[in-house]
Amino acid sequence: MSQSSICRKWRLPFFLAAAATSVFGWLAADGAELAVGTGKTVITPILSSPMAGYFFERQAEGVHDELMAKAILFRQSGRVVGLVACDLIELPREVVDKSKSLVEKRTGIPPEHLIVSATHAHTGPKRQPSYDNWLAEKIADAVQMAAADFKPAEVAFGTGEERRLAFHRRYWMKDGTLRTNPGKLNPDVVRPAGGIDPSVSVLTVSQPDGTPLAIVENYAMHLDTIGGTSVSADFPHYLSAILGRVMGPQLLTVHTTGACGNINHWDIHSADPQRSFAEARRIGTVLAGEVLKVTAFAEPLKVDGVGGLIKDVELPLKSFTDEELAKAREIVQVPNPPGVDFVLERVWALRALEIVDRKQPTISARVQAIRVGDVALVAVPCELFYELGADIKRESPFPHTVVIELANDSIGYVPRREDYANGGYEVANSRLAPGGGEQIVETALGLLKRLRQ
Repeated sequence: MSQSSICRKWRLPFFLAAAATSVFGWLAADGAELAVGTGKTVITPILSSPMAGYFFERQAEGVHDELMAKAILFRQSGRVVGLVACDLIELPREVVDKSKSLVEKRTGIPPEHLIVSATHAHTGPKRQPSYDNWLAEKIADAVQMAAADFKPAEVAFGTGEERRLAFHRRYWMKDGTLRTNPGKLNPDVVRPAGGIDPSVSVLTVSQPDGTPLAIVENYAMHLDTIGGTSVSADFPHYLSAILGRVMGPQLLTVHTTGACGNINHWDIHSADPQRSFAEARRIGTVLAGEVLKVTAFAEPLKVDGVGGLIKDVELPLKSFTDEELAKAREIVQVPNPPGVDFVLERVWALRALEIVDRKQPTISARVQAIRVGDVALVAVPCELFYELGADIKRESPFPHTVVIELANDSIGYVPRREDYANGGYEVANSRLAPGGGEQIVETALGLLKRLRQ
């Protein structure tokens, strides 16, 4: 079907199936043709919930837009793989494991075939046991809705570029040090310590008659453009709203965050304030424009199979001398100055003590890969430096590879080995010893090679 005929049919109505099916009932009608199901649930916390994202306390005082868990499933020849994206700063492994267990009981989809990710929005709730338990159920509900809503589908893939929204956030200073987000118009800045990943990856899903069903979009940039005390999904809210107005209210837009541990939206060479709903709208609008351009020229894909693999890898944690720990305990006795988000020395001290309290030399990192034909989605449980994500994409045996960070768990920042000597916020706040990022890349490439074979 031509792109123009697809465009003409974008306004056809869509109804989300809400009724659950038996665990394996939907498999009986399956064949070799690709089918796709979509589902979504609201995961907005109650007001007065503590909010995540900063080193000072905030409580939710209002809801600007609902937080969502959005699920998309791909079925072919009796096998199902899928993705869930949640408008949250992170997802604890316990929540992911519980939601995947519920999904397997309800639908038969195995854990290795389902990625559960967080977008990294800083305007959602902190971890709380009551919310975590409810969240796992809501994630499973979204997947169950998708499993009850399979439709014959066609997919296409394209990659665009957007270089004006994202910025490398680590800078070399005149005194030879490296600082993260050194402040707008800071005269002591020499140059950024690296670049960005400008790619906008777009997987489009439509019915055979051209009706758009879903877009899975990926862009590498921190989601922290609003602040304040109103609950919001950040710029993906505006991205989804714009694409829905263009392509029809039936469209499910699934935003995933690429490797952006050292990338955010702050343009330090501009004096303009960049933390507001207006900023989120600007970013969502620009990104929506690029997604629409990519969609118009996306390459149709013939899906020759779906599948997924998962692997846990033990990564070494940082170690500390007795003198360093004594210094850390002394530092944490001094609170942050009023109105200051964090002091770098205190960030290092808090992380050092947290690592020591673990009483173990390693931390488990769950790496996953699923394929939909020639498209591979790689899930990493961390805030991965963009260079490591680029390594995965460059060395992948698949024609199209998308890296999704903060999926299946959240183990913190993962810099490259060479970045540790330079310091900065991300290094101070990382749990891992040097080399952990390279192990994640190696594990991901091993999974991709096995999937490709």
